[in-house]
Amino acid sequence: GLPAGQYKVRFSRWGYAAQWYNNKSDFDRADAELITVTPPGTTANINVVLEKGGSVSGKVTDEYNIGIPDIMVWVRGNGYGYGSPTNGDGEYTQGTNFATGNWVIEFDAEYKNTGYASEWYNNKTSEETADPIHITAPNTVTVNAQLAQGTASGGSISGRVTDGKNPLFGVNVSVYDSNYSWIKSASTNCAGEYSVTGLAEGTYKVFFSDYTYGLSSKWYNNKEYFESADLITVMNSSSVIGIDAVLNSGLPNGQQMPLSPIMMLLLNH
Repeated sequence: GLPAGQYKVRFSRWGYAAQWYNNKSDFDRADAELITVTPPGTTANINVVLEKGGSVSGKVTDEYNIGIPDIMVWVRGNGYGYGSPTNGDGEYTQGTNFATGNWVIEFDAEYKNTGYASEWYNNKTSEETADPIHITAPNTVTVNAQLAQGTASGGSISGRVTDGKNPLFGVNVSVYDSNYSWIKSASTNCAGEYSVTGLAEGTYKVFFSDYTYGLSSKWYNNKEYFESADLITVMNSSSVIGIDAVLNSGLPNGQQMPLSPIMMLLLNH
């Protein structure tokens, strides 16, 4: 069901390092490996070998070395990020799906309004100034953090996701910057509502993806591709509300979700 054009393909599976075809680490480097589709023909032999990924674990504490629960730990690199919250003892494990290379880590204390100040490793205030960590797959790197008391900072984007009638629970809402770099994600609650907090001032695009109900993923505002998605402007410490989405059954252009456990992401170039 793909229209004629050139595409990039990303392969990912939990426990393995994601990669773009052909053994490329990110979207930009995949330019050299554009795949041409000419209907009704099939472009064959787009194969890949996935390798076991590395992981990150550690503990987040307060000034008294007491573990802090519900801190969302984001590990970012190559335009993507993976997040999981700390448990009741302040411990977290992230991975194992990181390729060998440098990554940066954000400790997001605004995920559940914990009353602590968010920070980047190692005690830095932004992604640009964060100290990178080096992961050598398939090994595990230990990264700890100590957070100070603080207040929420940055802007936010919020809204509601439905199927046109009923709220949708567990839809992943991802925020990207205008250069198609992933920034943050959140999931909808039982009312279909979501909020992505701690955003720096700038312009963003929002992607709604569902792997539970078999509904079509889309960009805001009812757009199929990143290039055509509406830009959302976030001012410092402001809240942008009403960024809603209605997801319909089926994928665009007759695409079907792959039945194998390998998730493939096709992007029109």
